[in-house]
Parts: sequence; structure tokens; C-alpha cells
Amino acid sequence: MKNKLWIYGCSYSNDAYFPRYDKGWFDYIADEFDLEYMDRTQPGYGWSYHRDILYGDIPHWSDDDIIIIESSHLVRMYSPYLQTRFCQFKYFPEYNCPVEDNDEKYLENLLYISKDIDEIRKENWSQFTQSLQFLKKYVKRWYWWSFEFYPDRVEMPKFIEQTFGDRFLSFENGIKTFDIWMRENPKYCFDESVGDLHQTYECHKKQGELFLNQIKEYEKRKTTNYNL
Repeated sequence: MKNKLWIYGCSYSNDAYFPRYDKGWFDYIADEFDLEYMDRTQPGYGWSYHRDILYGDIPHWSDDDIIIIESSHLVRMYSPYLQTRFCQFKYFPEYNCPVEDNDEKYLENLLYISKDIDEIRKENWSQFTQSLQFLKKYVKRWYWWSFEFYPDRVEMPKFIEQTFGDRFLSFENGIKTFDIWMRENPKYCFDESVGDLHQTYECHKKQGELFLNQIKEYEKRKTTNYNL
């Protein structure tokens, strides 16, 4: 039975094309290591949602599986209590929401109003770093990449770099976030003119090659150090 490649994140960890007619970045990694691709992504959601999927899958992981997680947009809010009634919570919270008499609309607005944008970003980042700590402690083959960081969107916090930097998958020319990489390379975007940063298949190939080379280099170093 094959080992598996488990992918967690939003639509940037998936394929925006439907139906699919070429390889996603994750396929290049799965093919190289002869892994079964396990799509555990959920488009439109932030890490507060992805985290529950990740932890629920732990009993199904094998020692030689590869786990890759992506932080997604940090402003994506999720409530496990109201999500079934208000599916729009998975998208960006609004700054100004009028209070209406309708009970459901009132609850919707109340949740928006009660969360400051920076608090949402901080909460998602905190949950994401806790997941990194878990993977570092218990999982042999794991890697991560990021749409953005916190508190600064572009600069990786020093503690994070020192603690988890060896498993971090970066982009070309020292670029560390997916957001910046795509904006500096509009040819890779599905439709950059309207802010759609989803990857073209040309981009999927490039991203797959970049990530694959970093993973292979890391595993080569680990094997060399183990044999010394």
C-alpha cells in the first residue's frame, strides 16, 4: 500500500480549474515520491477551520506519509457554532454591518462586530503556529508554506523562522509569502486584473518544482546527518 501526501489549506493548495486537465503543484511531489495524493483542502476557509480537519486525520497518518499545510488568508473567520446557519462566515468579515430586526441577520452582524480584523488574523496565526508545534514534535515528514504572516504580512517572525524555518517552503528570489510571489508574477495568476491569485497550470508546475526541490534537499540533509 502506498504512503500518502496529505495536503491542508485553502484553494491555493488545490486546483482552481474544473474539470482539471493538468497537474497541480502537489501532483509533482506525489509523483516524485510515489505517494497517494490526499486532498484535504477546503476552499474559502482559514486555518481555524483547516486545523480541525488536520487533527481529525491524525489517526490515519503513517510514519512515511508527507504532510503539507498552508496558512491561507488570516482574516478568514470561522465559527463552529454558527457556520451551518451563516455560510458566509467563511469569507472576509465586514467592517460596517447595520443591525436589523431579523434575528438571523442580527446574529450574523453581531459576530462580525464582535471580532476586530486584527484579532481574527492573530487568532488564525496562533492556531496555525500551534499546529506547526504539533507537527514538529510528532511528525517525521512535514512542511509548511504561507499566504501571509503575522503581525507583519511579509516578514516571517524571528521565533517562527528559528523554530520552524527548516521545514518552510519558500518561493523564487527569496520571496516567502504566496501573496507577494503571485503579485510580483502576474503571469502566474488565474486573473490578476480582478485580484484572483489562483495559479495557472504554468504556475502549478513552477510551484511544484520549487517545493519539490526544497523537500528533496531537506530530506537529503537529514539522511546525511543521520548517517554521520
